[in-house]
Formats: sequence, C-alpha cells, structure tokens
Amino acid sequence: MEKDIFGHVDELKWRFPKALAKSSGFNSPGLAIFSADRDAALFRECLQNSLDADDDEHPVFVEIAEVKLQTEQIGGSSLAEALHRCINSKYNSDEGKKQFHKALEKIQADSIEALSITDLETIGTQDFDATEGKVSPWEALTNSEGHSVKPSGNTLGSFGLGKHAPFASTPLRTVLYSTCYQNGGGGGTLGDLLAVRF
Repeated sequence: MEKDIFGHVDELKWRFPKALAKSSGFNSPGLAIFSADRDAALFRECLQNSLDADDDEHPVFVEIAEVKLQTEQIGGSSLAEALHRCINSKYNSDEGKKQFHKALEKIQADSIEALSITDLETIGTQDFDATEGKVSPWEALTNSEGHSVKPSGNTLGSFGLGKHAPFASTPLRTVLYSTCYQNGGGGGTLGDLLAVRF
C-alpha cells in the first residue's frame, strides 16, 4: 500500500550528535528481551502504549498497515552512510556486521517496505518545556533509557522497556515517530514533532 506518512516534512535528514551519543554494541539488552517473539512483542507493546494514552472520552482506534516508502523519502542516502559507520565500528561484532550489511542492502533499494502503526483518540505523546524540570513522555520515548512517563496510575506499562520492541522487529533497527497533541493549557494549540532513532 502506498501511503504518504510524511506529508508535513519537506526533507528528512539524519543527524547523530556526538555529544548525545553513547557507545553500545549490537546486542542491546533492551532489544534482546523481545527477540524470542518479535511480532507478538511489537503489537503488544504498541497497542499497550496507545491504550495507556487514552483520552478518556472516546474508544482508542489503532491502524496497522504495511506501507511502501521511497528510500529517499526517509533520507536513505544519509542513513546508508550511518550504516557504513556502524559496520566499521570497533564496538561491532561479526553478527552485528552481518545484520548491518543486510540493512544496507534494504536501504539502498529504491523503495522499502515498512509497518505503519497509527493511533487516534489518544492524548498523543506530549512534550513539556524543559524548564518544568521533568522528563516528558516524548523525551522518555525518544531520548532516554529506563524512563517511563505515563498519564495516570491506571496504565500498565511502567518500566520503559516496551519502547525497544519496535526496534527488535526491523532489520534496519530504525523507527520514525510523529505525534500531535493538545497543549496542557487547553488553548487548542497543537504540537507536531518528528524524531528518528537508529
């Protein structure tokens, strides 16, 4: 299925800031715990995240679809450069190099198959102003380890591990996130964010 899931983005580029990077090998513990049953873990964890973000007014709707993306639509050439660096990294193992070579083959094709998971009637993955002095749900999802920020005490996921499940399910070890949410002031302002992780 052809689907434009980045219509609001003019050009997607990959950046890997050294100041924020940390050294890690191919066999990340966060990924390993989901390796036994990747598909079940992917759907379980993603659906749980959607249910945990229920807006308390409407039933949560989740759409799961196979999509075909043009590789340049997701910055394929710059991602391929990053994969080359991963292959040559001193932290890589023989198995890691083998898997990264497979990923490189996929990203060098004209198009790539992907899985799109979209939810509606949720509060979104909100972000806070840094001056509030706490970790936002967006930061916990995209830029932290071991953090879980849930909207209420009625949610089930709370250890910050489920976010690794999608990465364990893709040979590219790549997930693209986009969220739209209403600000806490109730003024109807919408925030639109896009983050990528590799």
